[in-house]
Amino acid sequence: MIFQINNKYKKPKKSEVLEFQNIPVSMISDSMGNLNTMDSGINMMFKDKKVCGPAVTVTTRTGDFLSVLKALEISTKGDVIVIDSNSSPDTANWGEITTMEAKNKQLAGIVIDGFFRDYNEISEMDFPIFARGTSPRVANRNNLGEVNVSINCGGAVVNAGDLVVGDSDGVVVIPTNKVKEVLVQTKKLLKYEEKIKKYITEGGNQVDYFKLDKLRNNLLKNYNKL
Repeated sequence: MIFQINNKYKKPKKSEVLEFQNIPVSMISDSMGNLNTMDSGINMMFKDKKVCGPAVTVTTRTGDFLSVLKALEISTKGDVIVIDSNSSPDTANWGEITTMEAKNKQLAGIVIDGFFRDYNEISEMDFPIFARGTSPRVANRNNLGEVNVSINCGGAVVNAGDLVVGDSDGVVVIPTNKVKEVLVQTKKLLKYEEKIKKYITEGGNQVDYFKLDKLRNNLLKNYNKL
């Protein structure tokens, strides 16, 4: 069925969402081998406004945001609206009034593969927005899109309910069925990095820690065989 609005999907547990709120996006990305990491064009628009919550996904017709408004209507506290604007050129799919409504619903934030407007007004609202930038050009409200379907946002596949985490480094997406696994792996990685930091603090270097001279010599041997 085209132009669908899906209201049946799984979300991660609130306790899992809370744990990821204090984990750097870079560590989550590392734990997933850089998979499900959005491209560097999608950035935190307001300083220190991290986002973490289950996705409500939206795909829009180019230059239109009717489906965004529908997603906003059906979203619930703690959700993150994730918008695939289908490469709308310099058209804002979000603004001051939509932010007001989102704050009233206590949403966790917005991620847009596209643009928003009313930067100054939103900057005073304490609300996380991740986007490609700003544009004054308003979108239409005349065409159907889809809500809570599989979308592509910044090169990452996002499904309804997936856990979206964004900070000053960028945005990662954790599939709902892998949240527990990624949490365990990320915690292991954080402990491993603490060991490296301790080693460096005590005067060590990464070449010795990772035995990179041995690796370099092996690479040279293979190169000289060519």
